[in-house]
Amino acid sequence: MFKIDLHGYSWTSSPTGRGKRAEVVSIGVWVIEHTATGHAMVGSSNKVSETVDQHLAALRDQSHPNKRMRIQCAMDPEFTLFEYSTKGIRQARQYEKQIRESFTPLSILVN
Repeated sequence: MFKIDLHGYSWTSSPTGRGKRAEVVSIGVWVIEHTATGHAMVGSSNKVSETVDQHLAALRDQSHPNKRMRIQCAMDPEFTLFEYSTKGIRQARQYEKQIRESFTPLSILVN
């Protein structure tokens, strides 16, 4: 799990369907967490919601560059997604760093 002092949105994606995004996030931070294992990827982007959708599509079709997450997805394709909006990319990178440093245990962070 991770900690962040920033208002954000979470939703789920599973083989039976996906939750609804509260809003489309442009600049900010994202976390994709494999629900069954807690393994997660973290990043920042100028197009957070679009980036998350691209990662999910690549995980589902087994073309994602992160082998560990591909394997997790093949076993159980259910994820919890977190999206946080920030004022700029510099702030997004600071929050990304904060999230990475707060992961407990650190071994579940796969990127």
